[in-house]
Amino acid sequence: MVTNEHPVGLLPLQKFWEISRQIHEFMTWTQVECPFEKDKKIQSYLLTAPIYSEEALFIASFESEGPENHMEKDSWKTLRTTLLNRA
Repeated sequence: MVTNEHPVGLLPLQKFWEISRQIHEFMTWTQVECPFEKDKKIQSYLLTAPIYSEEALFIASFESEGPENHMEKDSWKTLRTTLLNRA
């Protein structure tokens, strides 16, 4: 059995190889040329579209569909309080 704990903070060999494999896959995919023609409108949108914070996405989600359970209601109350305190 492989555990996360190892003496002197070393990674177990199996975990090292898994991380290595994932990095190798990522590097391989970064070198693949996309077979589709570039669409200037889509490319422009992706380069200029706003990037929303996690809080902004949370707000948009709750504005679209209100909180449905106690956990969501608590999250909404906390977020609302945080935003009111900033103003």
